[in-house]
Amino acid sequence: MWWKSRKRKDTAPSPEVREEVREEGRASLSEIAKKVKAVELVTRRHSSAHLLGQYKSRFKGQGMQFSDFRVYQYGDDTRHIDWRTSARHQDTYVKTFEEERELNIICVVDVSASNLFGTEEYNKREALCLAIAAIAFSAIENNDRVGLILYTDGVERYVPPKKGKKHVLRIIDELLSFEPQKKGTNLTKALEFVSGVAKHNSVVLLASDFYSTLDRKRLSVLAQRHDLIAMHAADPRDIAFPPLGLMELEDPETGATLLVDTSSSTFQKQFSEAQQKKLKANFDELRQSGAALVKLGTERDPSKEISRFFHERKRARR
Repeated sequence: MWWKSRKRKDTAPSPEVREEVREEGRASLSEIAKKVKAVELVTRRHSSAHLLGQYKSRFKGQGMQFSDFRVYQYGDDTRHIDWRTSARHQDTYVKTFEEERELNIICVVDVSASNLFGTEEYNKREALCLAIAAIAFSAIENNDRVGLILYTDGVERYVPPKKGKKHVLRIIDELLSFEPQKKGTNLTKALEFVSGVAKHNSVVLLASDFYSTLDRKRLSVLAQRHDLIAMHAADPRDIAFPPLGLMELEDPETGATLLVDTSSSTFQKQFSEAQQKKLKANFDELRQSGAALVKLGTERDPSKEISRFFHERKRARR
């Protein structure tokens, strides 16, 4: 569970490039427009050229649809033999496939209160936004559709998949400026919604800090039908709480408070162990369900981390 100090809300000062109004979600239209443009420039300059190649190699050609039958030839993949058709025609026939030229990419993003936390260059929600933007800009270069689902205790906003730069900029705008009605997290409801709107063989990007309870059964079903990629956003202080003395901490999602001595070695150890145990359990759930996992940090360029993830994933599949 994530906690914030009630005494010191500025335990780590924000860089100058982050507007003070961001935490409250009340940025003016001009400020949001500047931030959207900044995200576009950062993701295009730092990663688009490299990520585009990785994107093509990972996604294009992975979604295949049945085309026709033909007689088996030496070298054909035996897994594509259609035994029923072969029996009817008294010859060996294989299925042929053609590449699906257009994909749907559904970004399912946790906008609960815990994701506004950040002590480094970004907060966790911004880190997820940069990573998603890098993929989205690569997607429009390939004429693919990108959609968005924002969730807390329930689904709060759905933007159906569409093509084009204008649509991607709208998605980035939503990621940066949307003000959720609730603070908590219920991933199960988001997964139920995704299952109802995502077309077969979509790419589902599940973005969160993953401190909520996971439903492995629903995750497994989703991973069987789609390419499920879990994007984990983390801040260094998720694990290592700074020694700041006696403090009253508040859970940003439930409002529950707790008075602790943050300088206590016992508290430091228990806090770190509890956080790591929770994350490990959820990472295991994600992997066992069939989801791929990419880890993002508020102290690193998320678009570069995404590029590295696809590069390593491509190499592992060779």
